[in-house]
Amino acid sequence: MATLTVYGTPISTYVRTVRLLLEGAGADYTLKNVSIFNGESQSADYLAKNPFGKVPTLEVDGTFLYETNAIVEYLDAVVANRRFSPSELLLQARMRQIMAIIDSYLYPLAIGTIVIQRLLWHCKSNVSILRAQPPTSQVFSQSLC
Repeated sequence: MATLTVYGTPISTYVRTVRLLLEGAGADYTLKNVSIFNGESQSADYLAKNPFGKVPTLEVDGTFLYETNAIVEYLDAVVANRRFSPSELLLQARMRQIMAIIDSYLYPLAIGTIVIQRLLWHCKSNVSILRAQPPTSQVFSQSLC
């Protein structure tokens, strides 16, 4: 069995997606925390693993794979014997379509609207910060209640 290492921020939705598949398959893996809030994901060391500086990144015996959908498709085949994907080709295409819709349309809206409002906007001390600067990961990491 290959040695699997997941790099990423544990609270990231995308990192959690990869970890859920690994846990569901009962696979052994190591999680290495890479913070997206303090710039660690933009460090030279991490950019050598993932040139886009996003999380997660999966290391498989020294080879790096990034982009959540590519990672989960690989893991589903390698550690889960395709148990998390439909067997029919049309249903597989539908699954990928739904994943792309979530990534392209739902996730940015949910993070930009719901999470920012729920985590930050309700904090009176953060209102002036958020009005002065658009909510970014830098503002997020500096202004938690």
